Amino acid sequence: MDVFPFAPVGDVKVSYAWGNKEVEFENGGKQYVRKRVHARKTYEFTIGGMADYPKNFKTFIDFYNARHGQKEKFLFNYDGGSEVVRFGSSVVPKCYRENGRIVTFTCNIALEVVKQEENFGTPSIDDVLPVPLGETEETYDWLAGKVELGAMTDYYERRTKPLRKINAKFGGLKDTRDKIIRLFNAHCKTPLIYRNNGEELHVLLPDRLDITVHREAGNIVGFACSMELEVVD
Repeated sequence: MDVFPFAPVGDVKVSYAWGNKEVEFENGGKQYVRKRVHARKTYEFTIGGMADYPKNFKTFIDFYNARHGQKEKFLFNYDGGSEVVRFGSSVVPKCYRENGRIVTFTCNIALEVVKQEENFGTPSIDDVLPVPLGETEETYDWLAGKVELGAMTDYYERRTKPLRKINAKFGGLKDTRDKIIRLFNAHCKTPLIYRNNGEELHVLLPDRLDITVHREAGNIVGFACSMELEVVD
């Protein structure tokens, strides 16, 4: 199987999505139906900046056309590993000119991993999320029901306690990134621990995780992501 012949330039966005079916009840409670064994993984990044424009542009277009767009699979080498992928969308190269002559190009690339092969282990309710960076934002919502009777408006209670959500930002080095990736892929909608200013809460992770991996000179130097955590106790 052929290998994608270019390396990303700059940051790489790595996404994981479960695509669970969500059923919401009158009191705001939710039930999830899991549809996938592994989360769907995608990459988004940019290629370009190659000095030998004619040769590199032809290499890229020939590679894309040989795959018939999104149809055929190939290998993508990244972060010390290799995965079987296919193009996730059409490509739109941008060509740059100097004195009327094309000198280089860039192109945004989307890749879909055919199947995640990594074993992320068994989820445990005792697993703990890393500490977030900077500020967090909390939402408390009683989801009170509303009844309008002519000119009168009244409300009724639907929950015994408010629905609580926490928006948190995470970042740091590779070990923290790898831990978050492992927890997200292992847990799906299984609760885990989030420590919040002395509280020990059990939370559900979101259905989708988007991680921006910061790179310099081809090396990973950090990451950033945010998640909305739903408190379940």
